[in-house]
Parts: sequence; structure tokens; C-alpha cells
Amino acid sequence: FSIEHVSPATLVQQEISRRTPLGQKAAAALARPGSGPDADLILAVLRKWFWARKPDAGFLLEGFPATLLQAKVFDDWVEARGETLT
Repeated sequence: FSIEHVSPATLVQQEISRRTPLGQKAAAALARPGSGPDADLILAVLRKWFWARKPDAGFLLEGFPATLLQAKVFDDWVEARGETLT
């Protein structure tokens, strides 16, 4: 099986390493003591990954969705692509 293992933390670190605009925002958030990327930034990073991946490519999500809002947004993405989760 070719299943991609996906976690928000890993995706955020990749964005930081690549010095993308999202990565710069995440790095700034992580530089503040006791804080981290906010929910909107996490959704933006996951949105970027989700829409860039090949359709119907297998994946395993770790730590996402973590809230009801994230679950609803993710459900909308899956539906928009005409995919289903198993």
C-alpha cells in the first residue's frame, strides 16, 4: 500500500523549512513563548496539502481534524473532490 502519513506538525515544519509565506507565519507564531500556529494557519497548511495531492491517493491523517470546525471543513474538501473516506 502506498499511504502517505500526514500530520499538521510535519506539514508546518516543511513550510517553515521552505520559507514559504505560510512557513514564515508559522515560524513567527512558534517564536512567541507559549504559543504555536493558530487554527487558521493549520487549516491553510492542510488545505495546501489536500488540494496538491493526487486524487484518490491514500493517506493517513494524524492529529487532524482536531476540532468540529476542522472536521466540517475537511468534509467539505472531500465532498468537493468527489472522494470518500474509508
